[in-house]
Amino acid sequence: MQKYSTLPIGEKLRQIRNSKNLSLENVARAVDTSVSTISRIELGQLECGMEMLAAIKGYMGVSKAPLFNHELKVCEDQLWAIFEFVNANRVSDARDIQKDMFQIWELPFERDLYLFHNMIEVRLLFIEGNSVAAEKLFDDSEVLLEDASTENLNLYYRLRGSFAFTRGELKTAKKYYLQTLELQCDAFKSDGMLHYNLGLLYTHLVQPFHAIKHLEMSMAEIKGDRIHDLGPDLTATLAVNYRLVGELDKAKKLLVEALTFAKSMNYVRSTGISLSHLAAISMKQRNYEDCLALCNEALMLSLENVDSKVYFAILDRKASCLLEMGQITQCREVLAQAKILAEKEDNKDMFILHDAIKHRITIKDSDSSNYIENIVIPHLLSSESGKAHIALEYCEILEAHYKKKGSQKKAMAIAVVARDIYKEMMFGSP
Repeated sequence: MQKYSTLPIGEKLRQIRNSKNLSLENVARAVDTSVSTISRIELGQLECGMEMLAAIKGYMGVSKAPLFNHELKVCEDQLWAIFEFVNANRVSDARDIQKDMFQIWELPFERDLYLFHNMIEVRLLFIEGNSVAAEKLFDDSEVLLEDASTENLNLYYRLRGSFAFTRGELKTAKKYYLQTLELQCDAFKSDGMLHYNLGLLYTHLVQPFHAIKHLEMSMAEIKGDRIHDLGPDLTATLAVNYRLVGELDKAKKLLVEALTFAKSMNYVRSTGISLSHLAAISMKQRNYEDCLALCNEALMLSLENVDSKVYFAILDRKASCLLEMGQITQCREVLAQAKILAEKEDNKDMFILHDAIKHRITIKDSDSSNYIENIVIPHLLSSESGKAHIALEYCEILEAHYKKKGSQKKAMAIAVVARDIYKEMMFGSP
């Protein structure tokens, strides 16, 4: 995988010496030879015997430094062993191998191997919860990118994208994932997991057509245990995007598959997500009784203790359904549960979604319609948590309200906002 330096041994010794601010005189004195001899060794004019090489390396504090290709291969194999342990989340085993390894960063000429080491260390630091150190190592590694192999550039961009994604920095994640995809198109076989990550990213950005493309490629390429692990989440995510583009039958079929699999494996969270999205389809089709039944089934899963955000989303869906059915008292009861959860989690998104439905009940009051227009919709659009489609729903509700009220100017203004949201969802840049 790695590109080892092709520098002669003498030049490698010179660079190590300079990196440690040692003079020729220092080295010559330490190994009991002349400055001329050390100089000629570094210039490649004199062969350096193994005994002399060991003495020079010992003095410079790099006795275990891998300078020859066979030694570098051993170092690379050790890094790969650590990499596999990291993939298996066996951090202590990875750290044990590191203890016995040469500190590769002391070789200024092995920049590609150094980058590989840093990316492994970044993953270890994130697993250990030290995101500050991981971010600093990412930044420090940028100087190594110019000399990096395609494989390590791929690893760098991919990890940087993944960690940006976990922090909700979706535009940054998109930039790095697309750089990874560009590299893979040029040099590698198509990677199903990268397409899965891009599909998730575009789902969060609420760009369903782009999400569908990558998720379908992911389903076609991921095999074996990986597809078994991802099965219900991948299928449900694809279904969500089909729902957003109006392919309700396709979405429903996929969700039934995801639900069946999730139930068979006793995946509570995945079961709840599938039920919630099936409820959304029923609500879209105005099958309110089915929507309510699906929400109630999901709420019986004790999801509040598994994933409070999923649990809240189902409460929100149930409250909306009850509102559409005209069951205002029951709707307020569900909203009371949602408010308790929002307060427990101290979650701004939850509070605003709760208040949005509360103000839908009293939308005829100008205070409520103003709240939806000036608080709810801007918040849903400013958030990077994938709520533009909900903002679009509230635009449609508000536009209908203003038309009924006879406020054509306000209705037109909201229609423009809705059009821009829809345009970005359907045709946003890939």
